[in-house]
Amino acid sequence: VTGATLTDTIPFGTSYVAGSTLLNGSTLADVAGEMPFANGGLINSPAYGSGSIISGINAVVTFRVVIDCCPGTGVISNQGAVDFDGASAEVLSDDPILPGTEDPTNINVSTLAAPVITLAAMNQIIDCNTATNGTALTNWLSSNGGATATVSCGAVTWTNDFTSLSDLCGESGSASVVFTATNECGLSVNTNATFTIIDTIPPTWTADPADITIECNGTSDPRGEVSAWLANNGGGVATDLCSAVNITNNYTILTTSGCGATGSATVVFTATDECSLTSERTAVLTIVDSTAPELTSVPDITVDCDSIPAPVAPIASDSCDTSVDIVYNEVVVHHPNGSWKSTSSCDLLFTVSAASYDDKGTGDTSDDEMTFTLTVIGQNTSTGWSASVNGTPISGEYFKTYELGPIGSNGSVLNFNITDNVTGACTLPVSINAADF
Repeated sequence: VTGATLTDTIPFGTSYVAGSTLLNGSTLADVAGEMPFANGGLINSPAYGSGSIISGINAVVTFRVVIDCCPGTGVISNQGAVDFDGASAEVLSDDPILPGTEDPTNINVSTLAAPVITLAAMNQIIDCNTATNGTALTNWLSSNGGATATVSCGAVTWTNDFTSLSDLCGESGSASVVFTATNECGLSVNTNATFTIIDTIPPTWTADPADITIECNGTSDPRGEVSAWLANNGGGVATDLCSAVNITNNYTILTTSGCGATGSATVVFTATDECSLTSERTAVLTIVDSTAPELTSVPDITVDCDSIPAPVAPIASDSCDTSVDIVYNEVVVHHPNGSWKSTSSCDLLFTVSAASYDDKGTGDTSDDEMTFTLTVIGQNTSTGWSASVNGTPISGEYFKTYELGPIGSNGSVLNFNITDNVTGACTLPVSINAADF
Protein backbone atom coordinates (compact mmCIF):
# COMPACT_ATOMS: atom_id res chain seq x y z
CA VAL A 1 0.00 0.00 0.00
CA THR A 2 1.00 3.59 -0.36
CA GLY A 3 0.30 6.71 1.63
CA ALA A 4 0.44 4.75 4.91
CA THR A 5 -0.01 7.26 7.72
CA LEU A 6 0.30 6.31 11.41
CA THR A 7 -1.49 8.26 14.15
CA ASP A 8 -0.51 7.28 17.72
CA THR A 9 -1.24 9.51 20.72
CA ILE A 10 0.82 9.30 23.89
CA PRO A 11 -0.89 6.90 26.35
CA PHE A 12 -2.75 8.39 29.29
CA GLY A 13 -0.73 8.43 32.50
CA THR A 14 2.59 8.77 30.68
CA SER A 15 4.92 11.47 29.41
CA TYR A 16 6.81 11.20 26.10
CA VAL A 17 10.60 11.00 26.25
CA ALA A 18 11.82 13.56 23.70
CA GLY A 19 13.86 12.19 20.75
CA SER A 20 13.08 8.57 21.54
CA THR A 21 11.00 7.64 18.42
CA LEU A 22 12.47 5.01 16.03
CA LEU A 23 11.07 3.90 12.64
CA ASN A 24 12.51 0.57 11.58
CA GLY A 25 15.36 1.18 14.01
CA SER A 26 16.18 4.68 12.72
CA THR A 27 15.63 7.79 14.86
CA LEU A 28 13.00 10.23 13.73
CA ALA A 29 13.04 13.87 14.71
CA ASP A 30 10.26 15.13 16.96
CA VAL A 31 7.66 17.41 15.41
CA ALA A 32 7.03 20.69 17.23
CA GLY A 33 8.46 19.14 20.39
CA GLU A 34 6.08 16.17 20.20
CA MET A 35 6.34 12.52 19.23
CA PRO A 36 6.43 12.46 15.33
CA PHE A 37 3.27 10.35 15.00
CA ALA A 38 1.19 12.02 17.72
CA ASN A 39 -0.70 13.96 15.04
CA GLY A 40 -0.06 11.55 12.13
CA GLY A 41 3.01 10.75 10.00
CA LEU A 42 4.04 8.58 7.06
CA ILE A 43 5.55 5.16 7.73
CA ASN A 44 7.18 2.59 5.46
CA SER A 45 8.53 -0.92 5.27
CA PRO A 46 12.31 -1.13 5.63
CA ALA A 47 14.16 -0.14 2.44
CA TYR A 48 10.99 1.20 0.79
CA GLY A 49 9.83 4.70 0.16
CA SER A 50 7.93 6.86 2.59
CA GLY A 51 4.33 5.74 2.92
CA SER A 52 4.96 2.35 1.26
CA ILE A 53 4.07 -0.80 3.14
CA ILE A 54 4.96 -4.11 1.49
CA SER A 55 2.94 -7.20 2.33
CA GLY A 56 4.85 -9.34 4.79
CA ILE A 57 7.37 -6.62 5.52
CA ASN A 58 6.18 -4.70 8.59
CA ALA A 59 6.93 -1.11 9.50
CA VAL A 60 8.07 -1.08 13.15
CA VAL A 61 7.60 2.06 15.24
CA THR A 62 8.89 2.37 18.85
CA PHE A 63 9.04 5.28 21.29
CA ARG A 64 9.66 5.70 25.01
CA VAL A 65 7.42 7.14 27.70
CA VAL A 66 7.80 7.84 31.42
CA ILE A 67 4.95 6.61 33.56
CA ASP A 68 3.45 9.37 35.66
CA CYS A 69 3.58 9.04 39.46
CA CYS A 70 -0.16 8.67 39.51
CA PRO A 71 -1.18 6.98 36.22
CA GLY A 72 -4.71 6.36 37.45
CA THR A 73 -4.69 2.72 36.26
CA GLY A 74 -2.65 -0.42 36.69
CA VAL A 75 -2.12 -0.87 32.92
CA ILE A 76 -0.62 1.46 30.34
CA SER A 77 -2.05 0.65 26.88
CA ASN A 78 -0.92 1.93 23.48
CA GLN A 79 -2.27 1.29 19.92
CA GLY A 80 -1.95 3.35 16.76
CA ALA A 81 -4.13 3.52 13.63
CA VAL A 82 -2.92 3.51 9.97
CA ASP A 83 -4.66 5.12 6.99
CA PHE A 84 -3.49 4.52 3.45
CA ASP A 85 -4.49 5.31 -0.11
CA GLY A 86 -7.80 3.72 -1.09
CA ALA A 87 -8.44 2.33 2.41
CA SER A 88 -12.02 2.27 3.58
CA ALA A 89 -11.09 1.84 7.29
CA GLU A 90 -8.13 2.32 9.58
CA VAL A 91 -5.83 -0.56 10.33
CA LEU A 92 -4.86 -0.86 13.99
CA SER A 93 -1.29 -1.48 15.02
CA ASP A 94 -0.31 -4.87 16.34
CA ASP A 95 2.06 -5.83 19.15
CA PRO A 96 4.37 -8.35 17.44
CA ILE A 97 5.03 -10.14 20.69
CA LEU A 98 1.40 -11.14 21.09
CA PRO A 99 -0.05 -14.04 19.04
CA GLY A 100 -3.13 -12.27 17.71
CA THR A 101 -3.54 -9.45 15.21
CA GLU A 102 -4.24 -5.80 15.94
CA ASP A 103 -3.20 -6.30 19.55
CA PRO A 104 -2.42 -3.20 21.61
CA THR A 105 0.81 -2.93 23.51
CA ASN A 106 -0.02 -3.17 27.22
CA ILE A 107 2.36 -2.55 30.09
CA ASN A 108 1.38 -3.47 33.66
CA VAL A 109 2.14 -0.72 36.22
CA SER A 110 2.60 -1.76 39.84
CA THR A 111 0.67 0.19 42.47
CA LEU A 112 2.58 3.34 43.54
CA ALA A 113 4.13 3.00 47.02
CA ALA A 114 3.53 5.47 49.86
CA PRO A 115 6.42 7.69 51.03
CA VAL A 116 8.99 6.04 53.25
CA ILE A 117 10.05 7.71 56.54
CA THR A 118 13.84 7.76 56.52
CA LEU A 119 14.22 9.71 59.77
CA ALA A 120 11.46 9.79 62.38
CA ALA A 121 10.34 13.02 64.04
CA MET A 122 12.19 13.71 67.30
CA ASN A 123 10.95 15.00 70.65
CA GLN A 124 12.19 18.42 71.68
CA ILE A 125 12.34 19.89 75.22
CA ILE A 126 13.25 23.54 75.79
CA ASP A 127 13.58 25.77 78.85
CA CYS A 128 10.73 28.22 79.07
CA ASN A 129 11.37 31.75 77.86
CA THR A 130 8.41 33.90 76.85
CA ALA A 131 10.63 35.78 74.40
CA THR A 132 11.72 32.69 72.43
CA ASN A 133 9.09 29.96 73.04
CA GLY A 134 7.12 30.82 69.91
CA THR A 135 10.14 30.90 67.63
CA ALA A 136 11.43 27.56 68.93
CA LEU A 137 8.02 25.91 68.37
CA THR A 138 7.67 27.38 64.87
CA ASN A 139 11.13 26.17 63.87
CA TRP A 140 10.40 22.66 65.18
CA LEU A 141 7.11 22.45 63.28
CA SER A 142 8.66 23.91 60.11
CA SER A 143 11.38 21.24 60.18
CA ASN A 144 8.74 18.51 60.64
CA GLY A 145 10.29 17.67 63.99
CA GLY A 146 13.48 16.76 62.13
CA ALA A 147 11.71 14.01 60.13
CA THR A 148 12.60 13.14 56.53
CA ALA A 149 10.86 10.94 53.92
CA THR A 150 11.47 9.67 50.37
CA VAL A 151 9.04 8.93 47.50
CA SER A 152 9.45 6.75 44.41
CA CYS A 153 8.67 9.71 42.18
CA GLY A 154 7.45 13.24 42.43
CA ALA A 155 7.58 15.37 45.53
CA VAL A 156 6.57 14.84 49.16
CA THR A 157 4.36 17.28 51.06
CA TRP A 158 4.52 17.60 54.86
CA THR A 159 1.63 18.57 57.12
CA ASN A 160 1.00 18.33 60.88
CA ASP A 161 -1.97 18.35 63.24
CA PHE A 162 -0.64 20.87 65.79
CA THR A 163 -3.30 23.11 67.32
CA SER A 164 -1.98 24.42 70.64
CA LEU A 165 0.18 23.60 73.65
CA SER A 166 -1.35 22.14 76.78
CA ASP A 167 -1.78 24.74 79.51
CA LEU A 168 0.72 23.93 82.26
CA CYS A 169 2.24 26.39 84.75
CA GLY A 170 3.22 29.80 83.42
CA GLU A 171 4.00 29.66 79.71
CA SER A 172 5.12 26.03 79.87
CA GLY A 173 3.22 23.21 78.16
CA SER A 174 3.48 20.40 75.64
CA ALA A 175 1.92 19.06 72.45
CA SER A 176 2.04 15.63 70.80
CA VAL A 177 2.19 16.31 67.06
CA VAL A 178 1.57 13.92 64.14
CA PHE A 179 3.63 14.80 61.05
CA THR A 180 2.27 13.44 57.76
CA ALA A 181 4.33 12.94 54.57
CA THR A 182 2.11 12.72 51.43
CA ASN A 183 3.12 11.96 47.82
CA GLU A 184 1.49 13.35 44.68
CA CYS A 185 -0.98 10.48 44.57
CA GLY A 186 -2.28 11.17 48.05
CA LEU A 187 -0.53 8.24 49.66
CA SER A 188 0.84 9.17 53.05
CA VAL A 189 2.76 7.97 56.07
CA ASN A 190 2.92 9.40 59.62
CA THR A 191 5.55 10.01 62.26
CA ASN A 192 4.87 11.66 65.61
CA ALA A 193 6.86 13.46 68.32
CA THR A 194 6.27 15.71 71.34
CA PHE A 195 7.31 19.34 71.82
CA THR A 196 7.65 20.31 75.52
CA ILE A 197 8.35 23.61 77.28
CA ILE A 198 9.52 23.24 80.88
CA ASP A 199 10.39 25.76 83.59
CA THR A 200 13.48 24.89 85.64
CA ILE A 201 14.84 28.38 86.25
CA PRO A 202 13.73 30.25 89.43
CA PRO A 203 12.96 33.98 89.42
CA THR A 204 15.88 36.39 89.18
CA TRP A 205 16.25 39.38 91.55
CA THR A 206 17.09 42.44 89.47
CA ALA A 207 17.16 44.62 92.61
CA ASP A 208 17.70 43.25 96.12
CA PRO A 209 15.56 44.40 99.07
CA ALA A 210 17.36 47.07 101.10
CA ASP A 211 17.71 47.36 104.89
CA ILE A 212 15.65 50.10 106.54
CA THR A 213 15.94 52.03 109.83
CA ILE A 214 12.78 53.68 111.17
CA GLU A 215 12.45 56.16 114.04
CA CYS A 216 10.32 54.78 116.87
CA ASN A 217 6.97 56.32 117.77
CA GLY A 218 5.79 53.75 120.29
CA THR A 219 3.82 51.60 117.80
CA SER A 220 4.74 48.46 115.91
CA ASP A 221 4.35 50.31 112.60
CA PRO A 222 5.58 53.89 113.02
CA ARG A 223 3.67 56.14 110.64
CA GLY A 224 2.89 53.11 108.46
CA GLU A 225 6.51 52.95 107.33
CA VAL A 226 6.88 49.23 108.13
CA SER A 227 3.78 48.34 106.12
CA ALA A 228 4.93 50.50 103.21
CA TRP A 229 8.40 48.92 103.22
CA LEU A 230 6.94 45.41 103.25
CA ALA A 231 4.38 46.25 100.55
CA ASN A 232 7.21 47.55 98.37
CA ASN A 233 9.17 44.35 99.00
CA GLY A 234 11.92 46.40 100.60
CA GLY A 235 12.54 47.95 97.19
CA GLY A 236 13.34 44.51 95.75
CA VAL A 237 12.35 43.57 92.20
CA ALA A 238 12.24 40.04 90.76
CA THR A 239 11.45 38.80 87.24
CA ASP A 240 11.00 35.39 85.62
CA LEU A 241 11.54 34.10 82.07
CA CYS A 242 8.38 32.00 82.08
CA SER A 243 5.68 33.69 84.14
CA ALA A 244 4.65 36.44 86.50
CA VAL A 245 6.32 36.60 89.93
CA ASN A 246 4.68 36.92 93.36
CA ILE A 247 6.85 38.25 96.21
CA THR A 248 5.99 37.39 99.81
CA ASN A 249 7.75 37.88 103.16
CA ASN A 250 7.90 36.12 106.52
CA TYR A 251 7.69 39.20 108.75
CA THR A 252 5.62 38.72 111.90
CA ILE A 253 7.05 40.75 114.79
CA LEU A 254 10.18 42.57 115.87
CA THR A 255 12.74 41.05 118.15
CA THR A 256 12.67 43.66 120.91
CA SER A 257 15.84 45.18 122.26
CA GLY A 258 14.43 46.02 125.73
CA CYS A 259 14.37 49.69 124.83
CA GLY A 260 10.78 50.83 124.47
CA ALA A 261 9.20 49.78 121.17
CA THR A 262 12.53 49.44 119.39
CA GLY A 263 13.83 46.22 117.90
CA SER A 264 14.80 44.57 114.66
CA ALA A 265 13.81 41.71 112.37
CA THR A 266 15.60 39.92 109.56
CA VAL A 267 12.93 39.64 106.87
CA VAL A 268 13.07 36.97 104.17
CA PHE A 269 11.51 38.05 100.87
CA THR A 270 10.56 35.10 98.63
CA ALA A 271 9.94 35.48 94.88
CA THR A 272 7.77 32.63 93.52
CA ASP A 273 6.90 32.03 89.87
CA GLU A 274 3.79 30.25 88.59
CA CYS A 275 5.68 26.94 88.49
CA SER A 276 6.43 27.23 92.25
CA LEU A 277 10.14 27.88 91.73
CA THR A 278 11.48 30.28 94.37
CA SER A 279 14.36 32.63 95.03
CA GLU A 280 15.02 34.38 98.36
CA ARG A 281 16.65 37.58 99.57
CA THR A 282 16.91 39.02 103.11
CA ALA A 283 16.83 42.54 104.50
CA VAL A 284 16.90 43.92 108.03
CA LEU A 285 14.14 46.08 109.50
CA THR A 286 15.28 48.14 112.50
CA ILE A 287 13.25 50.52 114.71
CA VAL A 288 15.47 52.85 116.74
CA ASP A 289 14.93 55.57 119.35
CA SER A 290 17.15 58.58 118.78
CA THR A 291 14.76 61.20 120.20
CA ALA A 292 15.21 62.19 123.88
CA PRO A 293 12.19 62.35 126.21
CA GLU A 294 10.40 65.67 126.65
CA LEU A 295 10.32 67.08 130.21
CA THR A 296 7.87 69.75 131.35
CA SER A 297 9.68 72.71 132.90
CA VAL A 298 9.37 73.33 136.66
CA PRO A 299 9.47 77.03 137.70
CA ASP A 300 11.91 78.38 140.32
CA ILE A 301 10.31 79.25 143.69
CA THR A 302 11.48 81.16 146.73
CA VAL A 303 10.45 79.82 150.14
CA ASP A 304 11.31 80.35 153.77
CA CYS A 305 14.12 78.11 154.96
CA ASP A 306 11.93 76.80 157.77
CA SER A 307 9.18 75.55 155.40
CA ILE A 308 10.71 74.01 152.30
CA PRO A 309 8.06 72.07 150.34
CA ALA A 310 8.63 68.82 148.48
CA PRO A 311 9.93 69.24 144.95
CA VAL A 312 7.34 69.65 142.22
CA ALA A 313 7.31 66.44 140.16
CA PRO A 314 7.89 67.20 136.46
CA ILE A 315 6.04 65.34 133.74
CA ALA A 316 8.12 63.43 131.21
CA SER A 317 6.93 61.90 127.90
CA ASP A 318 8.67 59.92 125.18
CA SER A 319 7.53 58.98 121.68
CA CYS A 320 8.98 55.47 121.97
CA ASP A 321 8.63 54.50 125.64
CA THR A 322 5.53 54.81 127.80
CA SER A 323 7.59 54.42 130.96
CA VAL A 324 10.12 57.20 131.49
CA ASP A 325 12.37 57.20 134.57
CA ILE A 326 13.01 60.62 136.15
CA VAL A 327 16.20 60.97 138.19
CA TYR A 328 16.42 63.98 140.53
CA ASN A 329 19.63 65.90 141.23
CA GLU A 330 18.83 68.06 144.23
CA VAL A 331 21.08 71.03 144.93
CA VAL A 332 20.56 72.93 148.17
CA VAL A 333 21.58 76.61 148.04
CA HIS A 334 22.35 78.40 151.30
CA HIS A 335 23.28 81.90 152.22
CA PRO A 336 25.96 82.00 154.94
CA ASN A 337 25.16 82.81 158.54
CA GLY A 338 25.45 86.54 159.23
CA SER A 339 27.74 86.01 162.23
CA TRP A 340 30.68 85.30 159.94
CA LYS A 341 29.38 86.88 156.77
CA SER A 342 31.55 90.01 157.24
CA THR A 343 34.75 90.31 159.27
CA SER A 344 37.14 93.24 159.26
CA SER A 345 40.75 92.97 160.25
CA CYS A 346 43.98 94.37 159.02
CA ASP A 347 41.96 96.59 156.69
CA LEU A 348 40.75 93.55 154.73
CA LEU A 349 37.13 92.73 154.20
CA PHE A 350 36.03 89.33 152.97
CA THR A 351 32.55 88.10 152.23
CA VAL A 352 31.11 84.77 151.30
CA SER A 353 28.27 86.23 149.28
CA ALA A 354 26.57 82.96 148.37
CA ALA A 355 27.22 79.30 148.59
CA SER A 356 25.56 76.12 147.28
CA TYR A 357 25.73 72.67 148.71
CA ASP A 358 25.28 69.63 146.50
CA ASP A 359 24.00 66.63 148.42
CA LYS A 360 24.60 63.49 146.32
CA GLY A 361 21.88 61.67 148.21
CA THR A 362 24.02 58.71 149.21
CA GLY A 363 23.75 59.25 152.94
CA ASP A 364 27.48 59.91 153.11
CA THR A 365 28.61 63.54 153.19
CA SER A 366 32.09 62.65 151.99
CA ASP A 367 30.96 62.79 148.37
CA ASP A 368 29.00 66.02 148.71
CA GLU A 369 30.26 69.17 147.01
CA MET A 370 30.12 72.88 147.78
CA THR A 371 30.46 75.98 145.62
CA PHE A 372 30.82 79.46 147.03
CA THR A 373 31.78 82.97 145.95
CA LEU A 374 34.49 84.64 148.01
CA THR A 375 34.77 88.41 147.78
CA VAL A 376 37.81 90.15 149.29
CA ILE A 377 38.31 93.91 149.45
CA GLY A 378 41.75 95.16 150.43
CA GLN A 379 43.66 98.43 150.56
CA ASN A 380 44.45 98.37 146.87
CA THR A 381 41.93 96.33 144.91
CA SER A 382 43.68 97.01 141.61
CA THR A 383 46.61 95.01 142.91
CA GLY A 384 44.28 92.38 144.26
CA TRP A 385 44.82 89.80 146.89
CA SER A 386 46.01 86.25 147.23
CA ALA A 387 44.98 83.43 149.48
CA SER A 388 45.30 79.76 150.05
CA VAL A 389 42.52 77.34 150.92
CA ASN A 390 43.69 74.24 152.73
CA GLY A 391 47.05 74.75 151.07
CA THR A 392 45.61 75.35 147.57
CA PRO A 393 46.45 78.84 146.25
CA ILE A 394 43.67 81.02 144.94
CA SER A 395 43.74 84.66 143.95
CA GLY A 396 41.68 87.39 142.35
CA GLU A 397 41.08 91.05 142.12
CA TYR A 398 37.60 91.46 143.52
CA PHE A 399 36.03 88.00 143.82
CA LYS A 400 36.70 84.38 143.13
CA THR A 401 34.30 81.45 142.76
CA TYR A 402 35.72 78.39 144.37
CA GLU A 403 34.41 74.86 143.88
CA LEU A 404 35.20 72.34 146.56
CA GLY A 405 34.43 68.70 146.44
CA PRO A 406 34.13 66.06 147.44
CA ILE A 407 34.17 67.59 150.87
CA GLY A 408 35.44 64.44 152.46
CA SER A 409 38.69 64.62 150.48
CA ASN A 410 39.44 68.17 151.59
CA GLY A 411 38.08 68.20 155.11
CA SER A 412 34.90 69.75 156.34
CA VAL A 413 36.63 72.97 157.45
CA LEU A 414 37.96 75.41 154.87
CA ASN A 415 40.95 77.33 156.19
CA PHE A 416 41.69 80.58 154.39
CA ASN A 417 44.83 82.75 154.69
CA ILE A 418 44.01 85.94 152.84
CA THR A 419 46.94 88.30 152.15
CA ASP A 420 46.78 91.85 150.82
CA ASN A 421 49.20 92.01 147.91
CA VAL A 422 50.09 95.68 148.68
CA THR A 423 51.64 95.37 152.07
CA GLY A 424 52.35 91.68 152.00
CA ALA A 425 52.20 91.66 155.80
CA CYS A 426 48.48 92.01 156.20
CA THR A 427 47.19 88.45 156.42
CA LEU A 428 43.80 87.40 157.70
CA PRO A 429 43.14 83.80 158.69
CA VAL A 430 39.54 82.68 158.10
CA SER A 431 37.77 79.37 158.61
CA ILE A 432 34.47 78.19 157.07
CA ASN A 433 32.91 75.05 158.44
CA ALA A 434 30.81 73.01 156.03
CA ALA A 435 28.56 72.15 158.91
CA ASP A 436 27.26 75.72 158.80
CA PHE A 437 25.46 74.77 155.60
